[in-house]
Amino acid sequence: MYALEKKYNALAALGITVWQPRVSHPQLPVQSTIIDIETGKLHARCMVVQYFATQDQSNLGSVERKIFDGMLSVLNLSSEQIMLVNVSSSTADLTQVIAIINQWQPETVLQLNMDIEALDLTIPYQRTYSPVALARDPSYKPQAYKDLLTLRNILHHGTSQRLT
Repeated sequence: MYALEKKYNALAALGITVWQPRVSHPQLPVQSTIIDIETGKLHARCMVVQYFATQDQSNLGSVERKIFDGMLSVLNLSSEQIMLVNVSSSTADLTQVIAIINQWQPETVLQLNMDIEALDLTIPYQRTYSPVALARDPSYKPQAYKDLLTLRNILHHGTSQRLT
């Protein structure tokens, strides 16, 4: 530290002031939630919301991608009728997600994460396990399949009765 002070004193003698940040400077807030919306689908019937702890995790591996594609195929919707929303957040701020859902007004919402609390929505929605959780523990697959069939019933028949 003494050498650094010596350099600053030498610069000060030349009339040069070195700017140093103060310890009490306010720090800019780090954006804790990043929401990536698949745009161009104005008439999406189902919004699929996935949660990731960090933005680096938002790219699914090949196994998880295959599970995700299989999950979407159960809904029996065209790709134009499904809008994907990836939420990368260290803390799940559901108010931002709910605001986006209210803005786009899909018929239904599929929430892919059981670790995050349920969304407080007025439209029909279904929670189930994420593709990452299903790849990690295949014993969740039967329940996830039942959840997807329930959502498919809501989409195609207007009923929310759970299939057994």
